[in-house]
Amino acid sequence: MDLGIDIQGNLMPNPLTMVTQLLATFLIFLMFKRFLWKPVKEILAKRSQAMQGELDQARKVREEADIFLDEAKHEVDVARETGKRIVSDAQAEAETVRDTILQEADAKAKSRLDAAEAQIAQKEEDMRNELQDEVADLAILAAEKLLREKIDEARDREFIDNFLKGQ
Repeated sequence: MDLGIDIQGNLMPNPLTMVTQLLATFLIFLMFKRFLWKPVKEILAKRSQAMQGELDQARKVREEADIFLDEAKHEVDVARETGKRIVSDAQAEAETVRDTILQEADAKAKSRLDAAEAQIAQKEEDMRNELQDEVADLAILAAEKLLREKIDEARDREFIDNFLKGQ
């Protein structure tokens, strides 16, 4: 069946069309190289330099950040040690104050105890003196009564015993 289509002719390219397309492609390539390749290359180079600059800047910033981090860690360590020293000094001072307060309290207590003992000793001395005075008064009274009623020895003894018993 013949449809009127030249299959073999359509399968083979036309040499004139092929040469024209090759020349057009070559011209486009030359124009691309002349007008676009250098500017694109310059743009890419600038971009590469900018990116390299940013990378260098980022490295520099990171190095500075590492330095600052090390300094901050050192400052934190120093602050921590200072805090520990302050707490230790405060505890030592508190111990000293506590010891001083305890010594003062002991001294006051000892002073009060000594004063109380002195007062007790004074009262005991006063009571002894008072008792001696009373015994002397009683002895004088008993002697007066004995002299008034001079009786015999047995009666004198009985009288003294009764007097001492309060009769």
